[in-house]
Amino acid sequence: MGSFSEKLSSGNPDSHFFDDAYLLSVLTTILLTIAFLLFTLIKSRYLKTALELISLIVFWFFWNYSIFVDRESAWSTYLFREEILYTLTLSFFPILILSIATVFGLNYILKKI
Repeated sequence: MGSFSEKLSSGNPDSHFFDDAYLLSVLTTILLTIAFLLFTLIKSRYLKTALELISLIVFWFFWNYSIFVDRESAWSTYLFREEILYTLTLSFFPILILSIATVFGLNYILKKI
């Protein structure tokens, strides 16, 4: 979603992309930390890994969707379905690759500790 960094925010035109990204990063970090701590209660390693992957994918997709809506589709006439499809085409591979790398890297580090 970096291609939208130069566009104006529809909610606050004075807001910079970095401010929005920072705020979303902090909120996502807090929510994912709580979710991952709850996932430690799950005994099945495969279920735990699947839930972690799904959580990351959902959070990062929502983050990309909100950036797209704020900086692009709010200025135009996109339908909800078009917003979802456009966000999905832009962020499918980056989210998938980063989610897999994050979950397996995190599980690898936790096994070593």
